[in-house]
Amino acid sequence: MNRDELCSIGTIFVEDEKYVLSRYEEKERDLYFKAWNETFENSLVQNDENFKRKSWEDVMTDRNKLQLKVIDKGTKEYVGEVVLMKLDMVMPELGIQLLRKYQGQGIGTRIMKLFVNQLKSIMKVESFSVRIRSDNYASQRMFEKMGIVKIGEEEKEHAQLMYELMMTMGKEKFEKAIGKDFESTQVYTICYKLYGL
Repeated sequence: MNRDELCSIGTIFVEDEKYVLSRYEEKERDLYFKAWNETFENSLVQNDENFKRKSWEDVMTDRNKLQLKVIDKGTKEYVGEVVLMKLDMVMPELGIQLLRKYQGQGIGTRIMKLFVNQLKSIMKVESFSVRIRSDNYASQRMFEKMGIVKIGEEEKEHAQLMYELMMTMGKEKFEKAIGKDFESTQVYTICYKLYGL
């Protein structure tokens, strides 16, 4: 199953009494970059126009990824987005990105449950994968409420290598040598599996 079979451009994928999840339209590029700018704030990619252009092109053309905007029905405001990637895999990958002002209120859990329930009613899929940065505690808590099961870690070896290097060099010398603080080198990705709700 590909993205266009799940939902065509501009079409509502699923909604409840409070939120609407639908495909981005070509004219909504600026809307998409609201969440982008918060996610990549103070990052080199935030102002990388080539990367931004490619990212937006993927939203519109990548048939192996379904990216949906989330709109509050009452206020008509953009809340963020949900995404289903790797549609051709046995275990497609879920993601969510909310604007800061909507975080920590249970909105993400509600939206993700709505999204997953709709996906499971359409697709023949046993489970979904979820990849979360080790320092993204809010997303970890949200998905834990939904019953995710930890299945592994990626890039932890890199974090361990950086730790050992810092211990050898000393923190101050290490941070000066690599140009960033030690804590930023300790981030890795935690992999989870979500069976159902």
